[in-house]
Amino acid sequence: MTQPDTRTALHLLDGPGQPAADDARGARGEGVGVYSGIVCDTSDGNLDHVVAGQRVGLVGLDNAVLRSLPAIAKSAELVRFFQLTPRWILPQSYRRAVVVADRMGHLVPDTVRGGMTGATAWAGRRHLSRAGGTPWFRWQLAPKPGAPARAPLFSDTFYQTMLLPNCSLVGWPIARFSPIGLRTSDGLEHRLDVIIMSAEGWQKWGQGAREVKT
Repeated sequence: MTQPDTRTALHLLDGPGQPAADDARGARGEGVGVYSGIVCDTSDGNLDHVVAGQRVGLVGLDNAVLRSLPAIAKSAELVRFFQLTPRWILPQSYRRAVVVADRMGHLVPDTVRGGMTGATAWAGRRHLSRAGGTPWFRWQLAPKPGAPARAPLFSDTFYQTMLLPNCSLVGWPIARFSPIGLRTSDGLEHRLDVIIMSAEGWQKWGQGAREVKT
């Protein structure tokens, strides 16, 4: 793949965040530093020229990734979403109401109980149920009881985009990066040309990153 000469790519150096089993085997050389493709995020805007015709992996979600996803899916050959922690995704029309309620303390029960009760969970379940897809698809994307509390994200298009023929949800956790993409804990290696990191992805896998020009 020819890397664009106008893009700042973040090539990851090996660092914390690998599974404990890998550390026990002394396999730090198989960590994030060995990936040979482009690793970037959405902070610098339009990624169309990076992902066009490429096999793209999304590691985790944030609102910036959600805003960019429809355009990424339109340009990319395929998009695989590697979910780190399920989070409620609400319609954009709920954004103001959630912000106001949070400031007034009305979402405290959600925070205490991991987002599984109250208005946020109700709205999230309703939005997800209207998305279509299989029960298994919806179950994978819903936060589970006892999960750590996370603020909701906002998108009118995420679920519909993930149901496109060239998009897929990878349900197994990431085990490590490989030279050609990502390996998941079921032993499969996913060949990718570009990996787009969310803020959550950088936090878990991006320690030791350095910035280089391509």
